[in-house]
Amino acid sequence: MNLVTASQLSTEAFIAITTLAYFIGGAVKGTLGVGMPITVVTTMTFVTDARTAIVLVIFPIIMTNLWQILRSGNITSVISQYWRLAASMTFFLLASSALALSVPLQLITILLGIAVVIFAVINLLTQIPFIPDRLDPAAQLGTGFITGVLGGLTGLTVVPLVAYFSARDLDREAFITATCPFFLLGGFLLMFSYSRNGLFTHEYALLSLALVIPATIGFLLGENIRQVISRSRFRKFVLVLFMATGLNLIAGSIEY
Repeated sequence: MNLVTASQLSTEAFIAITTLAYFIGGAVKGTLGVGMPITVVTTMTFVTDARTAIVLVIFPIIMTNLWQILRSGNITSVISQYWRLAASMTFFLLASSALALSVPLQLITILLGIAVVIFAVINLLTQIPFIPDRLDPAAQLGTGFITGVLGGLTGLTVVPLVAYFSARDLDREAFITATCPFFLLGGFLLMFSYSRNGLFTHEYALLSLALVIPATIGFLLGENIRQVISRSRFRKFVLVLFMATGLNLIAGSIEY
């Protein structure tokens, strides 16, 4: 894969656009608690292919979520409560990521677009059906399956995880505490599996590591933004933008 896209951007222009995308993605995560991979990957698909966009987000996912986990703690209780989800997600992500090279790029882009649209719709809904305790074991296994398959092919684990934890009716702090370990797990699994199949090369690893810097700066800015603007309005604006971008990815891939 070439870092310079079909639009013949110079390497310098590509890096500048990429840095800005990760800064914005970090700001979205700092403000909303989620959304960096979706922001970054969908933005990057305008200047590179979906696989490259997915690979580059690996280290920023790992580092920003590790930071949040170290600040919030309670990772042991999260794993003990949601171990079925972790086990199912791990198995199916490793299995599906092994197929990433054989799946057509057009299909990956369409799946990415669908995932982004579903994420926007789920989060724009005022009420998500509640999952009672008696159905939680099955819900964890089902969520792990969907998360693993979608994560292995598109790099995005956020969509089913947000849907599941929202349906468990967690408050904001409990939601962030519960989701971050799974985003971190997804990042490590992607790094392992994409390194094994040759997608996460040394070149991409170095660039991904460098992109932790703008993502972190954006994240810190986002935490400050959260204190001074209407989180609800910002959230709706970002979600509508996600939906438009996802629909554009789907339409562009089908036309192609």
